[in-house]
Amino acid sequence: MKKKDKRVLILILLLVSIFIYLWENRTAQMMKYRVTELQNQYDKMVSENDALRYVINFILSADNLNKIAKDNKLSSPDSSSIVEID
Repeated sequence: MKKKDKRVLILILLLVSIFIYLWENRTAQMMKYRVTELQNQYDKMVSENDALRYVINFILSADNLNKIAKDNKLSSPDSSSIVEID
């Protein structure tokens, strides 16, 4: 191989190496951005889930159920009204 051919080959290898480095760096940055975006979505969903659990617990609290029953004029059934099914 001629000296000029070796220099061209080295130059090509150097350019390819730089291109691969830049491509990997860009891909890593894109992945980091996507991970951050997904983490933000996850955090938002956890907050919404916590808020919904609070609302559910509030609605299902005994005091609140009694108030809802009184507001809707509901009462506990008589023992004679309860039918057991086997």
